[in-house]
Amino acid sequence: MERPEVKSHTYTAMGPKKIIRATMHQTFLVKKIILILLAAVAYNLPVYAEIISLKSGKTVEGKIIEKSDSFIKLDIGGIAITYYFDQIKAIDGKEIVPVAAEQSSTVALSAQEEKPTFRNWEWGYLFQYPKDWETIPVTERKDSSMGFRPKGKKRELVTIELYRRTLRNEEIEKTKDISELQKMFSVPPELKKESEGALKNAKEPGYLVRYTGKLPFVLTNVAGSGKNVQGATTSYQDYYYFSPAYLSKGKDPRFFTVRLRYTKYEPILEKDNQGVGADIIRKQNELVQRFNQEIETLVTQAKEIIQSFSYILPPSTQKGPSVSLSPGTVSSKGLSLGKMKDIQDCLQRAVTFVENKKFTEATGELKKALAIDPNLAEAYRIFGYLYAAQDNPHEAITSFKKALQIAPQYVDAYVGLGDMYVSIGKSEDALLQYTEALKLNPDNMEAERGMGFVYNALGRYEEAIEAFKKVIARFPNYGEAYAGIGYAYAFSGQYDEAKSSLQKARELFKEKGYEEEVKKIDALLKEMP
Repeated sequence: MERPEVKSHTYTAMGPKKIIRATMHQTFLVKKIILILLAAVAYNLPVYAEIISLKSGKTVEGKIIEKSDSFIKLDIGGIAITYYFDQIKAIDGKEIVPVAAEQSSTVALSAQEEKPTFRNWEWGYLFQYPKDWETIPVTERKDSSMGFRPKGKKRELVTIELYRRTLRNEEIEKTKDISELQKMFSVPPELKKESEGALKNAKEPGYLVRYTGKLPFVLTNVAGSGKNVQGATTSYQDYYYFSPAYLSKGKDPRFFTVRLRYTKYEPILEKDNQGVGADIIRKQNELVQRFNQEIETLVTQAKEIIQSFSYILPPSTQKGPSVSLSPGTVSSKGLSLGKMKDIQDCLQRAVTFVENKKFTEATGELKKALAIDPNLAEAYRIFGYLYAAQDNPHEAITSFKKALQIAPQYVDAYVGLGDMYVSIGKSEDALLQYTEALKLNPDNMEAERGMGFVYNALGRYEEAIEAFKKVIARFPNYGEAYAGIGYAYAFSGQYDEAKSSLQKARELFKEKGYEEEVKKIDALLKEMP
């Protein structure tokens, strides 16, 4: 999405030394406090934890074979399983108390470690997931729009798949609530419905339906004994349904289905394996038990991922941050005019490469610029947008923070950091960054625009309307601002104003050739009362 040209605050590359020293001192104290508290927790862990109570409600028992400031590793029945402290509620009845992180007053950054987050700008949703999970690459997906799996597994023991679509008006009218959406979708015929009910403890209201089915299997020549062992597995497929259509009375027609798939082994029975031998069956059941324990742990993690699902903003207002070159990008540390021009050329080429999704080439140009001047805040800011364009918001956040450490009054870096916090659903942190940007430059419309979208996400529609009005007053042809204020009017029940603003956004998007945005606005206008 094209953004209006905004004059950015020009900065000196190094910034005031006092501010840098104060920031470094605060950051050092925060890290020191966190390490001391975590070390105290780790020191008091017993060698054998009788009970590990997880926040999910599950308890596990095992031998602690490794521990660090952020996780413990348990031996459970011969299988090494890692649990991070943010998953653990208590160890041997001793509650794990989260460490409250301080914030730097100069660079408004959270000292708490970021949790990996997947977010989709186009459809407006996000998931948080543990560090030992990963998103399934597009090249390995066949029919799902996205998915998750545990890292490093030879085969996919547990998988999460998300499917998405837009509900038609007649579908919304036909179904009284989200529980009836299950009737629209088919499941494998060998599976039977086992249970269903409202989804509890999730960020968004949803509905869960579980299907199960038993399948036989045969292990041939077990342990070289020449004996075959017969058994059975149970396949589980949990379908989670989420839709804001039933929260917004049809104004937001998005619909999501999340499918959790896994298989567990049934205990091997002697009556099904006459002549095999009790010892062989016992050993096979020990393996079955260990396998099922691993599956239980992975399923617990999978359910936590699904429970983290949340909507960000309505699709028409969701746009990823775009990159541009700011004024004052070249360090003034006595470089020759030739070197300054070399840096400027590298940065300009990097911006062009990012816009054209040539990320390797963009990285090369930024590294060339940093080789000339390692304290080039603008290079780190562009790195932030490069990572954002690759759906890697946490690396982007690190890059924007680096830019602010070098140049604590760099307005554009605050805006970029705020955009990234919006992308992972940290609305309050985003507001903090935009506020810092506006303190330094009250006329920065990018920060004001960001404030409007965050207020929409928080349901603070009157404040969103005021923020977008300020943007439109300065940039009367800014389609994204009209779309944002249109949604704010719609969700606050001011439908006449909403239609007028959305029509204006539609005209501006049409002029720019943004056909997808036009279609989304058309769909919304059609469904509004």
